[in-house]
Amino acid sequence: MKKLWNDLQKDQERIEFLKSGRAEETGIIATAMVPEIISLFEQRLETGQVNAVVMGLLRELAVRSNVVFPVSPKELKWFEEGTEKSGDFDKRLDSVFSDSILLPETP
Repeated sequence: MKKLWNDLQKDQERIEFLKSGRAEETGIIATAMVPEIISLFEQRLETGQVNAVVMGLLRELAVRSNVVFPVSPKELKWFEEGTEKSGDFDKRLDSVFSDSILLPETP
């Protein structure tokens, strides 16, 4: 069974749909726009992978500096806003870096 655009849930599925020619076949996207749209979805996919690496590094820093990393949406909100329930995150983060801990290289 061939999927329609609305059936696709992940960026990789959308990229494959566009590359297969189904977007033009179904008439939802003009042929001239397909390469640009593929590029945008590939960039978004790559950005998501980079963000996953960054979140992994933040989790590692949190563990090394005794910070409880956010797991609930509410905790994630205060983490992203730069606030913390207790203590001084910046001082603990500086202490992690001052201990000459080397972070893994990003791919």
